[in-house]
Amino acid sequence: GGEVDAKAEEKSGMEPDALADEQTDLAGLAALTRMIEVLIEETAADSAAGRGESKSSEEELEDLITRPVRLVDAADASLCLSERQVIDLSYSGSVAHILATAHSPRQDAAELVRTDPGWRLAWSSIVCIWDLTESQPRLERLLTSESRISKILLSPWGGSACVAGCDEGSLLVWDLREAASVTDPLAPVFNTAAPRTLRERDDHMSDVCCLTHLKSAARTGVRGAALAQSISFQFASLDSQGGVRVWTLLESAAAAQNHGESGEAASRAAEPGMSATGKLKLHLADSLSVFPGTFLDAGPISTCLAMFPNDASQLVIGTASG
Repeated sequence: GGEVDAKAEEKSGMEPDALADEQTDLAGLAALTRMIEVLIEETAADSAAGRGESKSSEEELEDLITRPVRLVDAADASLCLSERQVIDLSYSGSVAHILATAHSPRQDAAELVRTDPGWRLAWSSIVCIWDLTESQPRLERLLTSESRISKILLSPWGGSACVAGCDEGSLLVWDLREAASVTDPLAPVFNTAAPRTLRERDDHMSDVCCLTHLKSAARTGVRGAALAQSISFQFASLDSQGGVRVWTLLESAAAAQNHGESGEAASRAAEPGMSATGKLKLHLADSLSVFPGTFLDAGPISTCLAMFPNDASQLVIGTASG
């Protein structure tokens, strides 16, 4: 009884704003709990109607969370692209018929309800991988991101990987060798932002405005079948504050060998930012700030980047001031 009285007295002594915030949080938690209960009930009803049987609440909740996202029919790509802006385009350097397009979250996301097609991914950015071998482009697979994508870059070696730069400065990697389809979107296998703190992060601190391959990324010393299997390449990224990063995309085992570790040790070591099943990562090779300055005086806004064709150590940066 004394403990309850003490907690009540403590709460009564709280500032009005703090008490209101706590009540708002509790109300939001209650609403979220009720929404989950409703979704479980609806799923249970659908299951019972279709199979003549029911599951427990725990089983229904697990199904709801792990159920594959069925976004669109493979024959109708217009549904997943509706109300989305095209943000960027990227071709594969060695496979001319593979095209990647980046799209913003849906502009009408706030108006959608659970029964609307594509509502699960309405707030997500998406990347579409197209096959252009036929007269009508065919949507081959769908990539998703919770971060807002600003730029994309396909691997120059057969389109086996896709990299994206985001508004908050992080970079994402998708492994296009993984099985996926239009109705089963692919999540990133590597994220430079997670789970590091801002102090530990080695990516950009502002929006990524350009991604470009490095000419020096040729697979030196790799021949024959190994050339076809290799996925590693180098690219540069630029943010709006003039920060340039040079990255190498590597297989996780190759990344471990690059740092003097064995593949077995790498498999046991936790790779920051890599998904549980991911096989690719980004290694920061170099970085520089073209317009060093303070937070209040960061210099001109950068817009684009080009590397010298025969010398990747030299670059040209375009700015918003001309």
